Amino acid sequence: MLSPLNKSLLSLLLIAACWLPVQGRRIRVSHNAAAAEALRIEDNGALSVTDSLTLAADIRLSGYDKTRESSTESIFVTNQGTSTLLSLKLRVEYKDMDSRQLHQRTVSINCRIPSGETRMLSFRTWDTQHSFFFHRSRRPARTQATPYDVVVTVLEATFAK
Repeated sequence: MLSPLNKSLLSLLLIAACWLPVQGRRIRVSHNAAAAEALRIEDNGALSVTDSLTLAADIRLSGYDKTRESSTESIFVTNQGTSTLLSLKLRVEYKDMDSRQLHQRTVSINCRIPSGETRMLSFRTWDTQHSFFFHRSRRPARTQATPYDVVVTVLEATFAK
């Protein structure tokens, strides 16, 4: 039998557990896979994978930018899904203007983007010598720099439950 003090403590613990931060679930997305996979949340909270184009439609990337002088790259991310987006893993492929690969890397970014909203996310640049600029960014006025194009793919996304 629980004493009144223990019942009060148990009640406080249960209330505190309800206010803890939201836990996330990780979803791997392979956009190039022949068998597409995607996210469907069942009534019991289980994750059901069916069609990857669905998840790709839930996250829209736009507005990439990196000037020659910048030590960061930025991109706008729109969460078109129904849950809060907590983090992204992106594959960023850098190409010269003849579509030859210059570099490729994976970037993990923590974020908090509610459903239906857009945020600008920034991450450190690959261009540590400041020799390149994104071809749609402001062109450097007096210095020599090489333009490049970029292909950004969502590899993984974490959404709040």
